[in-house]
Amino acid sequence: MDSEQNLNSKKHGSERRMLDQNTDRMYWVIGAVLVVGAMIALAVKEYPGLLTAVFDGFRAKLKF
Repeated sequence: MDSEQNLNSKKHGSERRMLDQNTDRMYWVIGAVLVVGAMIALAVKEYPGLLTAVFDGFRAKLKF
């Protein structure tokens, strides 16, 4: 009985660590998306013509 409980606790412990790792990665992804979004919003507000110029440059290069 004790060995069975020990085996189950080890099994659930490894699942817990995997969930924690995935959760930590998701928080980093969410944080990165928020930082990049804030940077884009700041760029749009401070330099209104910058993104338009960049997109126009991309459009010009993509036309065949």
